[in-house]
Amino acid sequence: MNTPTVREGGPEDEQEVAEVDRLATDSLREVYRPTDLAIRLRAAIVPKLRRLVAVLEGRVVGSVQFHISEDHLFFLGLGVHPRFRRRGVARALIGQLETIGRNRGCTAVILHTVRETGNVDVFQRLGFLVESEELTTLFESDRFSALSEVVMRKDLARENQRAIREEVDRKTS
Repeated sequence: MNTPTVREGGPEDEQEVAEVDRLATDSLREVYRPTDLAIRLRAAIVPKLRRLVAVLEGRVVGSVQFHISEDHLFFLGLGVHPRFRRRGVARALIGQLETIGRNRGCTAVILHTVRETGNVDVFQRLGFLVESEELTTLFESDRFSALSEVVMRKDLARENQRAIREEVDRKTS
């Protein structure tokens, strides 16, 4: 199995990114949709966002947007083409976000997700911890009477310490 290559997205990727985003969010839209307020809030941060893309078999198969604020890297819109799921694409994108965060002196990577999508478990397997959870009015659903927005965090300092310990253990054994 090939490993995805992750790089900064550019204008030449727009068409493939749009297709990945559309396919990746189709299943989410069965669970929730953003309210007008959520759409306006997202539009307000668009100028600050940068994009990473994951390339596998010569095509864009994953995408994520991010920005850095103070000492935190925030990401949103992580999407993987359905035919390329469970092949390490999300893990590769998040790994690159962590590298960027460390290189920029960030102490944590933070995301917001909706519990009812099932994504909390996915991000926990990738090392994120639930920081907070509350009912949200930013999203609405035909399937659920209420939705919970979950803030998740991965502490980069702790990850750095663990990696150092593992390297020391490897060298001394």
